Amino acid sequence: MKKKLFLLLIFFIFSFVSCVSNSQLHTVFVTEAQNGNYELAYTNIQDAPKNLYSSYDDVLKMLDLGLLAHYSGLNQESVNYLNQAENLIYEKYSKIRDRKGFTDFSVAKEANIPPASIYDWKNGRSKPKIDKIVKIAKALDVPIEELMEN
Repeated sequence: MKKKLFLLLIFFIFSFVSCVSNSQLHTVFVTEAQNGNYELAYTNIQDAPKNLYSSYDDVLKMLDLGLLAHYSGLNQESVNYLNQAENLIYEKYSKIRDRKGFTDFSVAKEANIPPASIYDWKNGRSKPKIDKIVKIAKALDVPIEELMEN
């Protein structure tokens, strides 16, 4: 239940901060999902033109597909897409951390979270909770959106 709430929260955050290059088409897909047509929305996003999502919305696309796959009953596909989104977020975090000259330990200390939280996320033993992602973004002095963009 907590994972679903976390994923829904992430989905809504990305929905509000994303820049979609073909917003009318994306709106159609969102409307399909809101009307319970998850399979149709899922298929349409998979088949959509490559410019549906701008070049830095790869995390949003993976989250969209992961959630729609979940609600379509495609559990393995859902897990795969959501794991891809998580990996992309970690990659982006790592690039920002390195660019700013931090270590995982110094980010954890600055964010006032246990270093094990970052290490477990890095090693795939846990998923980052949204409150920790917010603290990490603040510690790195970047908007949370930057952790989601290329």
